[in-house]
Amino acid sequence: MKVFAFLVLIGIPFTFISQANRKKEAKLKNDTIYTIIYGKDIQSPDFSATDKVEEGKLFQSKKEGTWTTYFKTGKMKMIAEYKQGKPNGKFIKFYENGKPKEKGIYVDNHFYDTLFRYYPNGNLESVVVYNENGEEHGTNKYFHDNGNLALQYERNENKIQNKISWYKEDASLKHQVEMKPFGKTKPLFENEDSFTFDNSLVKKKVYSLRVAGPITKDTAFNPNGYNILYNKNDEIYEVGEFTNGSLVDGKLYQYDENGLLDKILVYKTGKFVSYGQITKK
Repeated sequence: MKVFAFLVLIGIPFTFISQANRKKEAKLKNDTIYTIIYGKDIQSPDFSATDKVEEGKLFQSKKEGTWTTYFKTGKMKMIAEYKQGKPNGKFIKFYENGKPKEKGIYVDNHFYDTLFRYYPNGNLESVVVYNENGEEHGTNKYFHDNGNLALQYERNENKIQNKISWYKEDASLKHQVEMKPFGKTKPLFENEDSFTFDNSLVKKKVYSLRVAGPITKDTAFNPNGYNILYNKNDEIYEVGEFTNGSLVDGKLYQYDENGLLDKILVYKTGKFVSYGQITKK
């Protein structure tokens, strides 16, 4: 049974909302406005005109405080805290069946403290601990969807400690690796960053795509050279060396529909090789 280390949900955050698109609002104080966004305000085929999409406070046209987003059915999709238009604080995501999907704390563009992820049946999928820099720290666990432990390892100072243990669906030990460092400044094993924590240990090849309409700052896009690209929300999207307009050696940053950095994909010679560590910028 597949055990996911991360869940990618790509979308568009409603960070800035114009006055014309506010269906219902009650002005509170200091330019703070309580806003409800309906389907007609975003013109999305996924929502009817009267479907509630999300609601919360805007301060100077940016999300502030607690915001709630909804599925088309009207059930809650996510409750999250925002500061100056960006996710900052506690959040919880839900499946459409009402069960929790993910909950944790998000600050300074990275996860902090304990991140819980769940299967649709309500069982834990993973429990991962992050330090103040957004690095994995402590004992981390992944589970089969029947609730039994699937993977366990410990990280300290961004290095895996002691051993990694994989377990079968019946909870019996499947495989175990003892970790021995090569030196104080070297990773605990030479290929640590390419490890993918799933039961099969099979890594899919993911190829980078040619960028359409690249967004840069101060400099023109170089299709055959080094670039730093941004998405339309002014967040870093791709960084590294490009060839013929495609990322060859570098990193691709993926965000979920609420603007949270979800994954960093590392590419070498045009192919995905590993997930990068989400750290404080």
